[in-house]
This record gives sequence, structure tokens and C-alpha cells, in this order.
Amino acid sequence: MGFKFIFFAILMEIDFYLLIAEAEYKTLFSENVELKLQNFHVKTLGRFEIKTCHYNVVNMIDKN
Repeated sequence: MGFKFIFFAILMEIDFYLLIAEAEYKTLFSENVELKLQNFHVKTLGRFEIKTCHYNVVNMIDKN
């Protein structure tokens, strides 16, 4: 699964919102797709709402 992503982190108050700038993934993100971060998993909810300063994406998996 050699997905390559470029992410920009935007700080809003305390939360980080990750916006996808480039992706080799060919379908739209849905609730079945989840980002595997350094220490935990975050499900997609339209935007990626992440309450941590560690936002390095190491892998992307499809839960189907």
C-alpha cells in the first residue's frame, strides 16, 4: 500500500485540522477510511479533526 500523501496542518484554537493537498488514492474519503497516525487512529468525519500535536501520517488503510 504505497499511498503517498502531503498534508497541511492548520491550527485552529486547540485543534488540528488536516487537509489533503495531494493523494494517490483514487476515491473520495468515506467513513470506512481511517488514518493511522503515530499513536492512535482517527476516523474521517468530512474533515480530519485531530486533538494532538502529532500529526505525522504513517499509513492509510481501508477498513473494508
